[in-house]
Amino acid sequence: MWPKILKYLALDVLAAAAALCVFSYFHHVRMLWNLGGGHGSEVVDVVQKPPQTELPETEQPETEQVVAPEPDYGQFGERFAEQFAASEDEYISTPDEYKSRDVHVTLTRSTRDVEGRPIKYYIYDIYVRNIENLFCAYSMTERKLFTDWLEDVPTAVAAVSGDYCGNANSAYVVVRNGMVLRKSDTIRYDLCVLGWDGRMTIMDADEYSYDKLIQLSPYQAWCFGPILVKDGKAMTYFNHRRDIAGWNPRVAIGCVEPGHYVFLLVDGGAGGNNGMKLGMTAKILKELGCQNAYNLDGGASAHGSFNGQILRNGHPGSGTPRAIFDIVCVGETE
Repeated sequence: MWPKILKYLALDVLAAAAALCVFSYFHHVRMLWNLGGGHGSEVVDVVQKPPQTELPETEQPETEQVVAPEPDYGQFGERFAEQFAASEDEYISTPDEYKSRDVHVTLTRSTRDVEGRPIKYYIYDIYVRNIENLFCAYSMTERKLFTDWLEDVPTAVAAVSGDYCGNANSAYVVVRNGMVLRKSDTIRYDLCVLGWDGRMTIMDADEYSYDKLIQLSPYQAWCFGPILVKDGKAMTYFNHRRDIAGWNPRVAIGCVEPGHYVFLLVDGGAGGNNGMKLGMTAKILKELGCQNAYNLDGGASAHGSFNGQILRNGHPGSGTPRAIFDIVCVGETE
């Protein structure tokens, strides 16, 4: 009888050890993989980039002439051929302009008097050869200083703060670089979707459904808001949180057309320069030609850099800058 009892006891011990190994794998090893990968949570879905449409083949007359191959224009390269460097000799890198074969960003530093307040802001005029040249760095679990994020993405020419994606109370839907990291059948605030085709679509809570989102082949989806420009019209009514309605430093993203985008970074902080209201922000983005534009995280979270320069890193003189979950970047792809 004792051998049989010992046999069953040994089996129980082995089963418990196996269960402990499984628990340790998912709780510790997988958790470390997630944090190390920069996601901080399981990927819900991967949105594949749709294949580019090829032109139909046509019959060519017989000839001995050697035809040179077409250049590799890229996704938007042919449309904006004059915006990109044709060779390394045309490469430009200055405090106000960066131009390479794949990226062209021009920075404009502006000041505008609004209701007697001198408001300083920065306009990034952006052209990308491929949509992958506009990408995000993010974590769903860990906030980091803006300068630390920049160290993680040394190829970023331009960068601004994102939508605070780790906050599940506001960011109901999160898509980053083609990966769905958080999904929901409903949203509370406006959603901005950048598709793999480069189109920007703005949706409010009444228009949104997860099926509609997936049909847009989302490459990025930001859930902060509010909508600033929609279908070429600057908004005058905003679905916003009360804490962002007034004068605030701001970050916004806009789309003139696929491949041509705008970042707007509004400075502000202590003293007489306290940022900008939503209405004026929308008006400026409309003036810049944006057909759709969207408000991202701001206030002490309004950060921005260009070509190695930190333009804004939280409220000046307020101590340690606020750590954030994500940034939106334009730059070279590896």
